[in-house]
Amino acid sequence: MKKTAILLACIMLIGVLPLFSSAGGTYIVENDPVMTPFASPEIDGEIGQYEGWSSPALFNADTAAPFWRFMAQTTDAKLYFAYSREGLYFAAKIVEHELVAAKDQNGVMRDYEGNGFVYSDGFDTDGDETRVTSYGWNGDVMTLMVDPGRLVFLNSRSPSRANTVWYNIGLFHGEDGDYPRVYRSQVNYGEITGEVGCAGHKVGNGWTVEVMIPWEIIAEDINILAPRLERDITAEELWSGAYLIKAAAMYMDRFYDEEQRAVETWGRYVTVCEKCTDGTPGWATSGPVAKSLGLTLVLGDKPVFSDIPSESWYSVPVYICHYNGIVSGMGDGVFAPKRMLRRSEFVTMLAAFAKADTYAYGDPHFEDVPAGKWYAKPVMWAYSKGYAAGVSESLFAPNRYVSREMLVQMLYSYARKNGKDVSGRADLSGYSDLGSVSGWARNAVSWAVDAGMIAGTSKDTLSPQKPATRAEASVILVKFARFCGEKLITPYDLYVN
Repeated sequence: MKKTAILLACIMLIGVLPLFSSAGGTYIVENDPVMTPFASPEIDGEIGQYEGWSSPALFNADTAAPFWRFMAQTTDAKLYFAYSREGLYFAAKIVEHELVAAKDQNGVMRDYEGNGFVYSDGFDTDGDETRVTSYGWNGDVMTLMVDPGRLVFLNSRSPSRANTVWYNIGLFHGEDGDYPRVYRSQVNYGEITGEVGCAGHKVGNGWTVEVMIPWEIIAEDINILAPRLERDITAEELWSGAYLIKAAAMYMDRFYDEEQRAVETWGRYVTVCEKCTDGTPGWATSGPVAKSLGLTLVLGDKPVFSDIPSESWYSVPVYICHYNGIVSGMGDGVFAPKRMLRRSEFVTMLAAFAKADTYAYGDPHFEDVPAGKWYAKPVMWAYSKGYAAGVSESLFAPNRYVSREMLVQMLYSYARKNGKDVSGRADLSGYSDLGSVSGWARNAVSWAVDAGMIAGTSKDTLSPQKPATRAEASVILVKFARFCGEKLITPYDLYVN
């Protein structure tokens, strides 16, 4: 609990410091440029591992400076980014620490008690109900600031003091659980929750949030804030990668003062740059201004397949499988995600997933698998390992479509023979077509549903005999990699390597 005396001491200290100066240390460790993948992560508040998010930028006492009230930063966060044709994606995993050791204004190490997460329950009016402050919400607030191509900084009337747009995110709690709201400030002031995608929830002593801000909104805001631009920039220019995007995260940290029985401000922290273009250290600026933004977003390569929409449920898994050499395109920049997969094709994908040396395997055992065929060695590898069986003693049926139950049976066999725990079983009694699951595949299908490998094709159907598509197989293999504890190369890894 923060005592009033501590706050009074801090306020007295501010009286002898510049009003918006950082009273913390005299250095900042700026994050490396964030390689931002072209993807459309699901906005569900979970920040999924294989949804296409970037590697995290760090928000902590090294990368962020305190502005407005010197109190040690007791909040850390990991910041994630992605982008699509539709908008810029931003996510944050925020942790409030119970106890932090940090230097005070005199350079002396001391312990600071953490302040805990504070829900918002309305607009931040600072006591004046006729106005809303620039932070939008009256609890803890995570703010994203963006300035594509430094357009605001370079084209405002007062570059050294110019503010770019703030997208302020607060977390609320209602009867149906947690939900975030987004308030825009510095331009076009007002709530924009209904115009963006957002989700989030409290996690332990912190919270997680995801938002997608449409490029149309960002372009409109930047055009107003950069009046010296000769022409308006467009949403297409922004997502095309024409500009590096300067950005910053700001955290308005609140706490509940039990003595005052009110929510008070603990501090405001911003990821500023190490040094501005005019030589001013980022920590010595007024903080959340365009010239001192400390994050750089590098928009990654566009898709190589023309028929994989970035917003599709399978786009990221398809590219992960492609980058890892598990599956290739059909030529001419086409992937054919809805094309049904043949048995020979899937065992070849499985061999690539396993990084198997298939050349060590001899002539095909099956009459319908000619020696020298591109799939002959993978078929013999899968058969010899016990991952795939023939349709008879002498036939493999390489050109037969692989059904959903056949596919998960192969994965089940692979996992079991490689020492993975496949004991999990789901209750399939709610599926009306349970009877169409073959007896030999019942355990595999039940395991795959339990492990989240597959789901029903509708609320009450499994469609076990339905042929799997190339897109479905890619999604399932990425989930299977997670189940097996295998690390697959992501788009981010490809960019930096």
